[in-house]
Amino acid sequence: MSQVLLDCCFDAASLAIALCGEAADESADFQLLEVFRLVLEDDAGGNSRSDSRQSCEVAGSGQAAATGVGTAQALSSEQLVLQCLWQVLATWDPQQKRAFVKFVTGSSRLPAPGSEQLLVSFPFVAYSSREQAQLLGTLPQSHTCANTLELPNYPEALTATDPQLMHEWQQYRDQQGWGGDSSRGCPSLTQRCCDVLQERLLVGCAAAGMG
Repeated sequence: MSQVLLDCCFDAASLAIALCGEAADESADFQLLEVFRLVLEDDAGGNSRSDSRQSCEVAGSGQAAATGVGTAQALSSEQLVLQCLWQVLATWDPQQKRAFVKFVTGSSRLPAPGSEQLLVSFPFVAYSSREQAQLLGTLPQSHTCANTLELPNYPEALTATDPQLMHEWQQYRDQQGWGGDSSRGCPSLTQRCCDVLQERLLVGCAAAGMG
């Protein structure tokens, strides 16, 4: 067995890191997009597709090409949730980020960069206005056995319950369809989604005993 590990270029230290993650300073900051490989679950068929860290990264109020913001690609409500997710997590301190890592993996110890995937899905369905309002109060959920984060479609719920946000969202979608200037995005909807996601995600981590 030892010869097999040596042939695979594993010594004791590198094997421990690969299996358990690095024993880094827990007060040191880190970027979650450098820790996980993001995999989005296809709502239509339950299939999964991978997005690179570069394509999904949103820096501050910047706009990522893969989310469709500031590009010719139409922005979906699910992509807006992802944009808000990275914006929210980027503002968290290292302790909060480790709470999130524990929320989705079961351990606050960081895996080796890029060695673990984070599967994001949107399984919650709401049809009526009442159900959409209830969806706003739904907490994100996780399945640590598969590093899965289940998110409610907060933008859809927000636009279904707030006419002004619906107007902003529809105007943005229309501009995309007409080829107009949509680089401004949906600032009010994005901010409201970030606020809701921030609050619900913190509560979700704390409710799971990971805050």
